[in-house]
Amino acid sequence: MMVDGNPAAVRGFNVEGLRRRGFGPERIAQVKQMHKLLYRQGLTLEQAKAEVAALHGAVTDGDGDVALMTAFLDASKRGIVR
Repeated sequence: MMVDGNPAAVRGFNVEGLRRRGFGPERIAQVKQMHKLLYRQGLTLEQAKAEVAALHGAVTDGDGDVALMTAFLDASKRGIVR
């Protein structure tokens, strides 16, 4: 995520960095969907985590991204900036 301000607020995600790392359009769209669920839909963190987990199997080669995001969210002890 790209953040800005004091206090920090999420402004977007690094699309160019994803492209450089070989992410195709479908995977980038899935990362964008996870971003929307976490930061733009007004969901609680628990609701957003459930919606992100529901994306499993939606995109070819995207399951690892969903698993990484859910593992990150589950491992967070202090929460995330939202």
